[in-house]
Amino acid sequence: MKNKLKVKIIPSLVFGLINIVYCQVESKIYESYSDDYVVKAYDAFINDTVYTTGLWFNTSGEEIASVGNPNGIDMYENEIVLTLDQLGIEAYHNENGLITSAYHIDLEGNSRAVTMLNGGKFFVASEEAGAFRIATGLSSQWDYKVQFAKDLFVTHVTSSNNQIAVSCASNGLALYESKQSDSIEERGIHDIGYVYHSEFSNGYLFAASREGLHIFEIEE
Repeated sequence: MKNKLKVKIIPSLVFGLINIVYCQVESKIYESYSDDYVVKAYDAFINDTVYTTGLWFNTSGEEIASVGNPNGIDMYENEIVLTLDQLGIEAYHNENGLITSAYHIDLEGNSRAVTMLNGGKFFVASEEAGAFRIATGLSSQWDYKVQFAKDLFVTHVTSSNNQIAVSCASNGLALYESKQSDSIEERGIHDIGYVYHSEFSNGYLFAASREGLHIFEIEE
């Protein structure tokens, strides 16, 4: 792997903490976009015993209940997948604007982020349980489930063709390769600091870490 460029950036802090009448509200909103609409997964935690209303104003669309608190979201055409921490993932199907729950799959670890490859195939980052590649239809039964990076704390998975990049927090960035047999082979772990997230674009791999932005070109 060849490191083509390293750019230092100044980190910014974003807080979802609001104090309203002595009631502490911590909220997180996760968004995923298509050409026609925006889907948001909303997770709220209310502390103390003060009863409050009007904390969430829905200006468009509908709120859809999930079996757990969502902490990650991705979508592909009419399919939507949420990660639900200790409860795995839940998938939804959008049929002409009517969004319904399609299936729920419980996974090992804490499901944190999902990356969809198409409507029935996706990666799930499951923190201490590593990562999963899952293929499924509109049911709770998967065609196959491959677990990899089992010894790493995985926060995000991204892919480009057969190349897979795994963000591993304090373990850095791990590279894997997908084989035609549906197996996944490790290609190496790179200690570039604490890695939060990575993405492929135009033949390069971008990794956001505490130390800054790293840009790599992967050589076969």
